[in-house]
Amino acid sequence: MPKKKLAPPTYDQKNHRWKKTAYCNKMSKTFYSTKKGATSAEREITVAINAWKEKMEGLSGTGKLTPMSKVKDVYEDFKIDIESRTTKSNWRPMEARFEKWALPIMGNLSIVDLNDGIVQKVINNAYVKGSLSKKTIKNIRGDLSAFAKFCRKNQISNYRPEDIDIPKSAVVTEKRILQPEDLNVLFSVDTTLKNSNRIFEEYIYAFRLQVLHGLRPGEIGGLKKTDRVGDVVRIQRSINIDGEITKGKNKNAVRAFQLCDFAKICWDKQAALSDSEWLFPFFTSRSYYYHLKHYCESNDIPSISPYELRHTAFSVAQTLPEGLIKKMGGHSKSMDTFGIYGHEVQGDMQLTAKLLQDRFANLLSTSQIQGQNKVNPQNE
Repeated sequence: MPKKKLAPPTYDQKNHRWKKTAYCNKMSKTFYSTKKGATSAEREITVAINAWKEKMEGLSGTGKLTPMSKVKDVYEDFKIDIESRTTKSNWRPMEARFEKWALPIMGNLSIVDLNDGIVQKVINNAYVKGSLSKKTIKNIRGDLSAFAKFCRKNQISNYRPEDIDIPKSAVVTEKRILQPEDLNVLFSVDTTLKNSNRIFEEYIYAFRLQVLHGLRPGEIGGLKKTDRVGDVVRIQRSINIDGEITKGKNKNAVRAFQLCDFAKICWDKQAALSDSEWLFPFFTSRSYYYHLKHYCESNDIPSISPYELRHTAFSVAQTLPEGLIKKMGGHSKSMDTFGIYGHEVQGDMQLTAKLLQDRFANLLSTSQIQGQNKVNPQNE
């Protein structure tokens, strides 16, 4: 039986263009051409229709979502999805970035029309107009990848962002860390100023534990006394900026480590101060940040953030074997072999504790010598 010939495009007198509506998977789309001749217009529209149908192959959509849905409409469902499975501290900045940088450029596009060129345009625009750091631009790229994954899971797109470049000149935010002379202050002065009077700094042992073992600020707040068995501490929870108790930043954040000798002293002294099951019972991210800032200002050391205390730890520990550093910090990269169910080798924990103790003991004992044992910043 001969193949039925498709109807040719029709001419739209009002808008001076050819048009034709195509159908695929119970969905339709109208294509246009401004070519003068009917044959040329039909050829151009046919190419566009075939490309569209190829994109639509295997796509059916879920509920009200279809490949022809607008990005801005699908985004509303995407928001519901991420808010249902992540914490506010994760989805709130993600939504803010998406709404500021992605939606103005691609919000009115159909999902099926997304491609690397459009996503790259979002990245380039954020770089040019936003004066954003390289980390923030990478986060935007991650947001767009998460959105594309949501679309694939709902069978409204096959698109995978694969060739999205971060501008090479994007600013890498310089991280500050404490130098040996600053560390000597941190480990010898436990007071801060209030109304020109010296008072005990309630987070001093938290600051020291962070520097000694590279803990995240939220992990400090999430510590319970029962997390320590003997000299081994298990990181099992974190408190985010909204006060929510979470499992931590990534699947490798749940980990165990052995306290070095300095850290044992810090833990024991703090435990004696707290009647609660929590090691730092009144912890909030905001309070912790301002206490650290005020402590630094009160003791004439560089004002750094809680995360820069963590960076200080990794900078001090950079002479340790790479594998021990990754386990110590609970990084998400290069840890997949073990994951959260991997068993920490007891010898590794003991070795890490000993090496850290030796490293800090050396730094603190020589920090009075100006310029000696300078620590180089090390990204986590």
